[in-house]
Amino acid sequence: MIICPICGAENDPNNRFCDQCGARVDPAAAAGTSSSRPTGASSPTCPACGAPVLPGQAFCDNCGADLRLSGGPATKNSLGVPAMEDLTMAVLPPSDKVAPSKPEPEGAFALSPDEETLLSPPLPPAPDQPSASSGPAVVSSPALPSTSPVADEQQLKELITSHRSTITQLEQILGVYPAGTAPESLTTALEEAHKALAQAEKDLGTFAAKPNPADLARSEAEIERHKTTIAQLEQILHVYTEGTAPPSLTLALADARKALAQSEAQLQALGGKSPTGSSAAPPPVAAPPPVAAPPAPTGEASLVMLDGDVEIKLPKEKKEIIVGREDPVSQVFPEVDLTGFGGETGGVSRQHACISFQNGQWVVTDLDSTNFTRVDGKRIEPNTPIPLHDGARIQFGRIAATFRIS
Repeated sequence: MIICPICGAENDPNNRFCDQCGARVDPAAAAGTSSSRPTGASSPTCPACGAPVLPGQAFCDNCGADLRLSGGPATKNSLGVPAMEDLTMAVLPPSDKVAPSKPEPEGAFALSPDEETLLSPPLPPAPDQPSASSGPAVVSSPALPSTSPVADEQQLKELITSHRSTITQLEQILGVYPAGTAPESLTTALEEAHKALAQAEKDLGTFAAKPNPADLARSEAEIERHKTTIAQLEQILHVYTEGTAPPSLTLALADARKALAQSEAQLQALGGKSPTGSSAAPPPVAAPPPVAAPPAPTGEASLVMLDGDVEIKLPKEKKEIIVGREDPVSQVFPEVDLTGFGGETGGVSRQHACISFQNGQWVVTDLDSTNFTRVDGKRIEPNTPIPLHDGARIQFGRIAATFRIS
C-alpha cells in the first residue's frame, strides 16, 4: 500500500493520486513508505503539495511552489501532514495577511456607498396628505381660460369653446350642493365664466365684421388675372374676321369675362374694392371691328424635289398644306405625300410640317417632327412660322426640296 503524504490515507500501489484528498502519490516518490501511519516527524516536505524536498531547496520539484516564502520546507506533524500555518505561509504572500474582520451574518454581504446609490431605486413621491393643522379640504374650481387679448378669429372661437366647457363643469360641481350651501368661490367662478363667454362672443362678432386682408388680397389677385386673360384673348381674336375665329377662343373669352364678374362680386361682398377703384362689374367689351381678310396668294407655289426633279403643286384652296407621309392605318393623308420620294427611310414624319399663306407671306411651320425641318440649312423651332422666299431650300428630315413661286 502507498500512504498519502498529505492526509495519510492508504492507497493502491498503482494509484498516482490519493483517493481521499487528490494529492499526488507517485510510487517512486513514496518508495520506502510503510503501510502504517507515521507517528512522528519525518523528512522535510513541500508545504503546498507535501512532496519530499531536500533541506535548503528553493522550489518544489513536484508543484513548483516557492519554498523560500515559508522559510524553507515544512515539517510534518505527528500525522504526517504539513502544519496548517506552514501551508498558509506558502500559499499567501505576506501582503495578503489581513486582520480578521467582524463576521457578517450568514447570507449577508456588504455594499459600498456608490453601489448602494446605484442599486437603491428612488422612492416615489409621497402623496399629498392633509395634516392635522391644515384644516378641512377645499374643493378647487376649474381654472378659467386666459382672457388676454386675442387678435385671431380662430383663437376667439377656441376661447369661446373653453368658456363653455368651464361653465358646464362648474354647473356639474354646483349641482351636488343643496341650495345655498355651495362654496362662494365656486359661485363667483361660474359668474366670471359667464361674463368671459359673453365678452368673447362680442369680440368675435366685431372681428367677423372686419374684412380679412388675406381674403381681400386673394380676390384682388384673381381679378387682375382674369383681366389679363381677357386682354390677351381679345388680341388673339382681333386678327380674325367676323365669324372665322375658332369657337374655342370665343368660348374662352366668354368664360374669362364671367369669372371676372364673379371675382368682383366676391370682393364686393368682402367689403373691398376692385383694384381699379370700382367694385361694379365692367361693361361688356365691344366686339373688335372687322378686319380685312388677308390677301389671297398670287401665282402658284410648288415644291421642286431635288431627288428626281419632280415639281409638286401646292393647292390654292387649302389654308394649311400638310407635308408628311400617308398612313391609312392612322387615317393620315397629308396634302403633300413624300412617301414616294423615300420619305419613310428619309425620316419624314406622318405630319412633318405645314406650309401656309399668312398676311401676304408664305411660311413653313415644323409640326414638332422627329427629324426636324430646315430652311436654307438652318433648323427651325417647332410650331414657329418661318417666312419662305422664292428659291428657299426646305429639308424635311433628309428629303430636300426647293420652294418656288410662279
